[in-house]
Amino acid sequence: MGIAISNGYAYINGPFMSKPYIFQLPSFELVKEPFPIISDSKLPRKNKLKPPFTSDGKYIYTISLHKMTISVYSIQPPKIKLHRVIPIK
Repeated sequence: MGIAISNGYAYINGPFMSKPYIFQLPSFELVKEPFPIISDSKLPRKNKLKPPFTSDGKYIYTISLHKMTISVYSIQPPKIKLHRVIPIK
């Protein structure tokens, strides 16, 4: 399970959850509509971030050991924006 904070929203997801949950902070009000994940590229994106992930309060960082990449996202209502994918060497 993973919990990350980005721009006043909490993102919660885990392998046993059918969908991620997004809460607006500090009221902890559940966001009823899911935020789609978008990027500047035309490539399709999955609609949820998979743990492990962490955040610094602004950005959410996910790691894929299979692809050897770190992806950088932020929550920008009504979407989650993929900013960049960084290869791990």
